Amino acid sequence: MTRLEQKPAGYTVRRLLMPLRPLQYIAWLLFGLSGGCLILIDVWSLRLITRHLTSGSEQLQPIFEIILFYCAAAGLLKILQSQAERRSYASFNHHRMSFMAQLLRQYMTMDFHLYENQSFLDEAESAFRAVQNNQEGVEGMYHKMFSLLADLAALLLLSLLLWSVSPLIVAAFIVYILVSVWMMQIVSAYRFRRRERLSESRRRNAVYGSQASDFSYGKDTRLFSAGPRLHRYYQNEIDRLSALLRDFFKIEHRVSFLTIFFLVLCDLIAFILLIRQLRNGLPTADFVMYLSAVTVASLIATRLGDSLSFMVRELKYCQVMLGFADANLITEDSGTPFSSDGPVHIEFDHVTFTYPTGNEPVLENLSFSLEAGKCLALVGINGAGKTTIVKLLTGLYRPDSGRILLNGEDYTRFSIADLQRLFAVVFQEVSPLAVTVAENVAAAREGICRERVEDCLRQVGLWEKISRQAQGMDRVLFKIVDPQGLVLSGGENQKLLIARALYRRDARVLVMDEPTASLDALAEEKIYREMDQNMAGKTGLFISHRLASTRFCDEILLLNSGRIAERGTHDQLMARDGSYAHMFRTQGRYYQEAGDEEA
Repeated sequence: MTRLEQKPAGYTVRRLLMPLRPLQYIAWLLFGLSGGCLILIDVWSLRLITRHLTSGSEQLQPIFEIILFYCAAAGLLKILQSQAERRSYASFNHHRMSFMAQLLRQYMTMDFHLYENQSFLDEAESAFRAVQNNQEGVEGMYHKMFSLLADLAALLLLSLLLWSVSPLIVAAFIVYILVSVWMMQIVSAYRFRRRERLSESRRRNAVYGSQASDFSYGKDTRLFSAGPRLHRYYQNEIDRLSALLRDFFKIEHRVSFLTIFFLVLCDLIAFILLIRQLRNGLPTADFVMYLSAVTVASLIATRLGDSLSFMVRELKYCQVMLGFADANLITEDSGTPFSSDGPVHIEFDHVTFTYPTGNEPVLENLSFSLEAGKCLALVGINGAGKTTIVKLLTGLYRPDSGRILLNGEDYTRFSIADLQRLFAVVFQEVSPLAVTVAENVAAAREGICRERVEDCLRQVGLWEKISRQAQGMDRVLFKIVDPQGLVLSGGENQKLLIARALYRRDARVLVMDEPTASLDALAEEKIYREMDQNMAGKTGLFISHRLASTRFCDEILLLNSGRIAERGTHDQLMARDGSYAHMFRTQGRYYQEAGDEEA
């Protein structure tokens, strides 16, 4: 899937209005009516003052009374408007964040391969645009609803007033609004058709901006002088985005000249008709009132056209947003529960797989089996396909051809939820969450067993450090959420994620993808010893570049270019004196030389 469905406009409007409560509709109506009445009081007060001034009377008290009445009425209406609008702002923000939560839920549950589909990510960027700030998208639509109703009410009242002078004035402004909306709709459609280019540029800007400000990149940008290069890439993306926006603005400027021309034409028609009425005996006070009404109506018509154009434009992004929120982004499964309380037998049967963005298969016609309760080590050079096997096994990807069998049954028959509950996995990439230590270890929806958390932290050698913290296992990780957050080293983060895997005692398969890459040899040996003790009743799959750590496994597969090059126990492979034996002896010499240097 690369393109999201764009929901119908009517459905989108209903969905946007659905969260609004009755009180918000009342506030909306009060805001609109008070705004319309405020404009009418403005022009009517001007008429009364002008009539008194042209009557020849020298008394000023009536003028003061009119001004006092105007100030009191206008003040009350403005207070009513302000209260109606401000009391709704928090609700509008809440509704926007609720829609954002729906999008984030989709992101966290959608098929993993979509993360690597650039076309899909550009569409998702368009969807997120509808919920990213207070001025556009969902919340921008809510705010415009308020101003739009007030402008409509004011224009309606002014139209009733001007109709008595000449219906042509009202018709001219209606034509102007329709022409303005039509022209801006052309601009919006042009911009929306090119949203993928805009989304791609914004996404790339966000990536470079995030890397420039991310603490984890701080050492590289300084020690390797990568900052200037990163800044150059970022500046190039800014220039690219600016060029796209300039292209849009050029069209908007051309259209704006046409809309201004039509507005001036409408004003000219209105003024000519008013002057004709003045020559036919229209009182001066009425002329001033109608002239003021035309001027205000002109401003409101411009604002109304802009508001309608804005809503038409933003509605398109809201349609994409709801298309993303409602989309089924999960591969359908039969929902069959996986029933097995013991270790799981795993078999890859002629599996071939190519990444969505790749051209060559990473795995090709791969077949092997892992007996229930046994441990299998996958070794090989980088790019051999080891991590891909883990991603396929855990359901993050599905094979292009071939089958993966669990206890003799095709694993696509089982529900994704049941399938992923089978595995306790530690990947090479270290990515703890910015939550408490206990929550990182438990990673559970239900209650946390604190005794088990402590036991797992002890097994990986982290409990001594965690127990010394002010809040113990309730200390939050990272300072991005809590200024007092705990920052662990790379090796400690790996230990934490290993503890998380050990916590999953109900898991039937333990998968370790380079889990000790950041640990020293002694710490690694201790971790593997603890893992070996926790393997009872489980099937194990281990990936490691340190071949010495795979000796406790029942069998070893040496992969090369997505195929099995060698297979056997450690002793068998050493006796065969092939690639595995060569790699093992090479690593052994390295550690021996390192030991001699330290001695």
